[in-house]
Amino acid sequence: MPSLNPATPAARETAEESTDALELLSADHDRVQRLFENYTELVTAEADDADKQHVVEEICLLLTVHAHIEDEFFYPAARRVLDDEDVIDEAQIEHDSVRDLIDELLTMKPFDELFDDRVRLLEESVSQHVEEEENEIFPRLREAGVDLESLGEQMSTRREDLMAELADGSGDLLDDD
Repeated sequence: MPSLNPATPAARETAEESTDALELLSADHDRVQRLFENYTELVTAEADDADKQHVVEEICLLLTVHAHIEDEFFYPAARRVLDDEDVIDEAQIEHDSVRDLIDELLTMKPFDELFDDRVRLLEESVSQHVEEEENEIFPRLREAGVDLESLGEQMSTRREDLMAELADGSGDLLDDD
């Protein structure tokens, strides 16, 4: 399976960000949305396959690391304070769907039939997930008084560790379920 490259511009765009967990996750959401927009522009411009492949790899890297830190830190914290387990279960099921699409995309090439369709499906899935997360889970966690700074620091540290693992080839997040 192709490796994810943590040396991409979007992956490096983590310095100087807030350690508030919700702001950290929102920044990831914004970053990946910009990458999807970039991909759409490339498709419209009938850009080179290598350029499209590069953007898709950045999207996959960001989403993989993002989902990993949410699953490891964010959702367990949410489960501890929210009475509604269903909303967290749904979010984690959505992560599984996103992982499946990422796995498919990383085995494909931009010239493959349905590649662009799979990227669009990934974008739609992520957009729906982000909307639900930011509108349903985030406000409830802020209201519940969760220590978002501490949680964000843990998540930020773990993100750095995951990026280092990917950079030296010792990490394979795609097989982490």
